[in-house]
Amino acid sequence: MCAGLALFRDMQEVKVFFPNPRARLLCRTGTGMDIDAIWGRRNEKEYPDSGLPVTGWARKESLAAGKWDRFDGEEVLIPALSYMEKDDRRHSHWFELEKDQFLCGLLISWRDLRFLYMVTIPTPEAYRHIHHRWVQIQRIQGMDKPMPPEQWINRALF
Repeated sequence: MCAGLALFRDMQEVKVFFPNPRARLLCRTGTGMDIDAIWGRRNEKEYPDSGLPVTGWARKESLAAGKWDRFDGEEVLIPALSYMEKDDRRHSHWFELEKDQFLCGLLISWRDLRFLYMVTIPTPEAYRHIHHRWVQIQRIQGMDKPMPPEQWINRALF
């Protein structure tokens, strides 16, 4: 269900994990604006007046059924380099994303804050041994995301 991910921002790779109460994710709106947002809500004590769900994920089926409509959210893309899923033994499994692959999210505004919920789908058959939900990935041809300079990538491979 995507417990963590890696992004490239401020000229460095940054890993973000949902349990961290300061977890913030970068996302891109439909108009191309990049926004820094709080990754969901961890517990009832965080932003208690917000009425936002206590989770960091939104099921695609729930979005389609209108269960999130009251939050007037916006579908966004998350320019992750990789993401991490944990299995039932709490082992981490990292998955690299290609340059044109983005994670899908739902951006919700409350007061002057923005919250991001990762959109999940049923897990593809090949990965059901890891987790029962999987982050939704969308391929966008021609859209760039922040990436390390190519020489960093080549150096890291050797």
